[in-house]
Amino acid sequence: METWVTGAILQAAMQAPMGIAVFDEELRFLFINDELAAINGFPPDEHLGHIASELLPDLGQQVFDTMRAVLSTRTSRTGYELHGVTSSDPGRVRTWTEDFHVITVEGRPALLAFVTETTLEREARLATAEATGLLERVVGAMPSAVLVTDTSGVTLYANASADVLIGRGPTGRADVDGFVREALETRSSVRGEVVRSEDEPDERQLLVGVEPLLDENGQLLGVVVNAIDVTEQVQIGRIRSSFLGMLSHEVRTPITSIYGASIVLSRPGLDDAVRSDLTSDIRGASEQLSRTVDNLMVLARSERGLLETTLEPVLLQHLVSRVIERQLPLWPSIRFRVEARRTDPVAGNEAGLEQILTNLLTNAARYGDGEVCVRLVPVGEGVELQVDDDGPGLPPLLERRVFEPWFRGPTASDRSDGSGIGLFVVRELTRAMRGELRVERLSPRGTRMVLTLTRMHE
Repeated sequence: METWVTGAILQAAMQAPMGIAVFDEELRFLFINDELAAINGFPPDEHLGHIASELLPDLGQQVFDTMRAVLSTRTSRTGYELHGVTSSDPGRVRTWTEDFHVITVEGRPALLAFVTETTLEREARLATAEATGLLERVVGAMPSAVLVTDTSGVTLYANASADVLIGRGPTGRADVDGFVREALETRSSVRGEVVRSEDEPDERQLLVGVEPLLDENGQLLGVVVNAIDVTEQVQIGRIRSSFLGMLSHEVRTPITSIYGASIVLSRPGLDDAVRSDLTSDIRGASEQLSRTVDNLMVLARSERGLLETTLEPVLLQHLVSRVIERQLPLWPSIRFRVEARRTDPVAGNEAGLEQILTNLLTNAARYGDGEVCVRLVPVGEGVELQVDDDGPGLPPLLERRVFEPWFRGPTASDRSDGSGIGLFVVRELTRAMRGELRVERLSPRGTRMVLTLTRMHE
């Protein structure tokens, strides 16, 4: 080969954008171009006559066995990936892909190495994998269902919520397959509602949205399905509507009574007995209206997290007597019985405890069959306020729900016109006073509400 040709090839190798090196049979550098020398962090002439592990102990040791195997077997090795740190960039782990081939130099076997740095590509792959993994974890943890299908409607991905809410496969997700087909056929967004009751103890209502997935050229790849369980919101909406209807009755009834009685009272010539009865009616209706307003105020403050109270010593026996005395005219057919002995004051709030007891007595009178019993029982460091009724009682599964807002027992429609917030107010006020509240079934019938408050010793 002409000398000038050899020189041109050598010059091209020195200036090549990839690393190039030639090693002798002992794997010592015979040649290294500027690119690979810069990667290693040493000038080209400092490489010559040295093995790689002398200059780069970690990297050289990693690749030594592979280089030795290529020389001994005379078999090329391509795509060998190497990771490590060099002196040219000591704070960064870099990646290279190396190809090794056996050549002949002056009649002796030698090793030709091509080195391409792939650090940026590897970092991009890791970043993509990390972002993809993070995205999958986020989507997997979402409470809403996310499901991806191909153009045939076959599921490619479904998070855990999708398995629960809409199922997998064309048969498992029959409730939403119509939306999927429509979105695939029209290549447009589809929205709808699904009510699922099959194999479910309770009916579930879902809001479903299906979006077509298109590539950068507008080609259809499939669809993504998103479904949200709105059962609770729908139920709350229904309960609120029912509550507003009951509330309007709770407010309208006493207002009507007050208005009607006041008109009659304005007539001249009424005898004292009629006047007394009408006055009593107005007082009772006013009490009912006041109680409804007080309960609504507690409800509103509780929903905003503003229900706080200052604890003070309260004598329950005095409070019980006062509240029952006010309840007697409102429930002429109910016999109120009190079993209370003197107890230490409890930590509470007078106005809040009065509202609690009023609601408990009202509930017992509404659901009882004629008798309500109130007891004060010292228990350890506290005092129990017990309110018993002699009604049919609650089924066991409903006992834990009696303190929920707007809950009314199964016999409520034919026994009372309550709004369904009285016992919720009792629970919230009890919590504000750091007390405890529970419900017990009595045998053979009846229900006991138990409020426990901490004693304040005199």
